Amino acid sequence: MKISMYDEEGEEKKQDFTESDDYVRKPIKEFVAKVNRVYQDLLKRPAPFMTFVFCGMQSAGKSTIMERFLNSVLNIVQAGTGTRCPLDTTCIHDSTKVEPSCELWGEELQDTFHGKDLPVNEVFKRINAHTMMLGNEDRFSTKPICLVYRANNVQNMRFVDTPDLLRCQKELKLLKDCQNLSDPKNLRNVVNRMLFRIQEKIQSYLDGNLEVGQKFPDKLQTLHDELDEEEDSEWRDRELNIHTAKEDGWRDRMAKLEELPDQIQADQLFLGGKQYQRALEFFRVIMFDALPDPFELKDQVANVTGYLCGGLQHENWERAMVEITRVCLKDVSEPGMNFIAKHVGCIFRRLFMVALNDVRQGEEFSAEFQLIPTGLERFLVGKFDEMLWDLLVKASSELNSSMEPMYSTIDPNLLDYRKVSKQELENGDKEEKKTWFQSFKDVTQLVREKHKKHATEKKSFLPDQRTAMITEEETEMILERSFEYILAMSEFNLIVCKFQLNHHLYEGFKKSLRSTLMSRINEANWEELTQPNADVAHRITEIEGQIKGLRDSLLDVQRMQRSL
Repeated sequence: MKISMYDEEGEEKKQDFTESDDYVRKPIKEFVAKVNRVYQDLLKRPAPFMTFVFCGMQSAGKSTIMERFLNSVLNIVQAGTGTRCPLDTTCIHDSTKVEPSCELWGEELQDTFHGKDLPVNEVFKRINAHTMMLGNEDRFSTKPICLVYRANNVQNMRFVDTPDLLRCQKELKLLKDCQNLSDPKNLRNVVNRMLFRIQEKIQSYLDGNLEVGQKFPDKLQTLHDELDEEEDSEWRDRELNIHTAKEDGWRDRMAKLEELPDQIQADQLFLGGKQYQRALEFFRVIMFDALPDPFELKDQVANVTGYLCGGLQHENWERAMVEITRVCLKDVSEPGMNFIAKHVGCIFRRLFMVALNDVRQGEEFSAEFQLIPTGLERFLVGKFDEMLWDLLVKASSELNSSMEPMYSTIDPNLLDYRKVSKQELENGDKEEKKTWFQSFKDVTQLVREKHKKHATEKKSFLPDQRTAMITEEETEMILERSFEYILAMSEFNLIVCKFQLNHHLYEGFKKSLRSTLMSRINEANWEELTQPNADVAHRITEIEGQIKGLRDSLLDVQRMQRSL
């Protein structure tokens, strides 16, 4: 403890005393207590000594410090905003008090909460109730609660525990930002900025993004999660084209699948581009598993051979094979194209919602994006869904159109087609080492020779020697040949289909996201979308009044301290 003393000439004389020097401490404490008691009990004025005003950031511990001096819990101490109005507390040392007693009053405090000789726990309940009332009204008050605390274990002092002025200023800034969104031009600029960031996020998800998995681990999905989401969505039964009615047959085949191959990684949690890749592999597996068994059509083979086709008086076995191939592939391909479009569409649809949440957290303009009204957010989601559905309709039409030629005719050469092998090339001219260009010319020459041979050699597709009326053995032969052809054509179709999906659906989605969505939203009537919020204007006026009141209160305390 340090006490400053002055001599007759005004020079400071310093002398240090330890806290055990009671002959110094005790008289000073008694003097302070006596003066405070005279002011409080006789003059009915605030105690002049040891006045503390606690100011700080939200949850900085202002109330906690005060309670350490009082040795009692009298105010709200919690994470977030506890104090919502000033708490003006006067402590009086009273050696006669076995238990502390309190006096409580305040302009905004309910009359039933006023009282004298109150126990500490009752005061805490009443202050707590008043604070909760202000919290439920989502407001702060400049009207203080006044408390006189008498106990034998406190020093004479006065505390003013204030609510967070900075917190009010922060709320005011957000409210003014929200008010700026009442201007159509400002609102449109904010939305465009947000959409641009959403596009960047979705593109990063498709390319591969590490942060999103760490930030939103609950948004990653297994294949079963994806299928359940598509099954439960309103898009499931929405008509994509004339083949929608046959989609349930495809889903039934999926339900009957006992297990999925390990390479699909169905139980892995994915998001974005990896989900799309897995969807294609899953589609491939189901396509093969869903292929109808041509032998189930055995009773129909003879009927579709017809008679006098081309004017010839014998059965047309080739006609039977064309019909078997067409029906089997068509039955699988058409609903399959619809399903993969809806499956991928649900993946893309979900990415928009993930990105919307993503840009609201930890971004430069996150606070601004959080102010977007709920109604406008629904409008943006609706425009995105509209854009995506139009893309699915167009993509599924392109997919079905590209696949239809594959089963409307059959090519006998498909089964006998052979690629040029590396070994065949190496067995060619080995006279000298060739440059890359020379080797390329050799390859193209060899390919031309192979195609020439392939086009001129004789092939046997179905035997020419046939009975007058097709027999059971001959029917089996047609079915076996059809089965081989369907397998070969399915493999070929899946290769073509992957290119089509990548172009029309995957790349088409990225293109539509960049251009179509932006243009549709910009074409909206922003005057109608902008809804001035009277509550915001009222709240701004209220907060500005609270800030002025808090500042005036702090200035009053400062003036009081200077006067003392």
